[in-house]
Amino acid sequence: MDTALQDLERQGAMTWHTQAIYGLGAPCYASDGYYYESRVAGNAGNNPLISPTYWRQIGQSLYSTHSVGEYKDVAHNGTPDPGWLKSTGAVLLRAAYPKLFAVIGTAYNTGGELSTQFRLPDWRGVFPRCLDDGRGIDPGRTLSNTLQASQNLTHAHGASASAAGSHIHGAWSDAAGSHIHSAWTDEQGAHAHSVKEGSVTPNGSGDELMASGDDYTRIIGSYSTTSSAGSHAHNVGVSYAGDHTHGVGISYAGDHEHTISIGSSGGNEARSVNLAQVRWIRYL
Repeated sequence: MDTALQDLERQGAMTWHTQAIYGLGAPCYASDGYYYESRVAGNAGNNPLISPTYWRQIGQSLYSTHSVGEYKDVAHNGTPDPGWLKSTGAVLLRAAYPKLFAVIGTAYNTGGELSTQFRLPDWRGVFPRCLDDGRGIDPGRTLSNTLQASQNLTHAHGASASAAGSHIHGAWSDAAGSHIHSAWTDEQGAHAHSVKEGSVTPNGSGDELMASGDDYTRIIGSYSTTSSAGSHAHNVGVSYAGDHTHGVGISYAGDHEHTISIGSSGGNEARSVNLAQVRWIRYL
């Protein structure tokens, strides 16, 4: 008894003893220089150095300077120090972590947990934001694992084009060089032309004066024909135009502006420049 009391005075907890019976959450001091906390009630005969099912290592100090539920950010992703857990949203037994459950309860449950379980906060890949707590900047928020979606403040992008004023746009055509434009007539096939007959000195009844091109005859009112020329076409000549260009006229557009479209940019979230770190939560 005296030894146990001396341990309490010097160390704050008794050195583990094989015959002692430890209740749930009871501490002891082990031969490795660390303090341990009993995970179960009626814990007897289980050496804390080799019985992790019955004992949880607290650390080299029985009284931590950290509060249960407190966060700590670290620059490595190794195993947490005694008394700490990674904030990964893991599901824990309430009986195994009674102090932490008493502080955070089921606030971070997301569904599917048993009545004997609760869930840790999940800080992987997200930024912290202090709870609004009635201030009105971020109303309606609670402590939970529900993410607030990424967004930017509503805004508009201005754009304009300078007025060009009434003006003419110049235009031109390429020089074509000296050239001839080809042309043709339709082929008429073999045919003959009729010629009206007349008299140089008409003196009979119905005689007609021979017109230019008429065939000379006394047979009044008759026609003769020319000989057939055969199937043929007539050539058509087109004179050279010389090197030249063609003028193109463009009407006035009047005072006006041009529509400008602005394309989107960015990725799948809004974020500031950052570095990654690991967040722990205190359970003792």
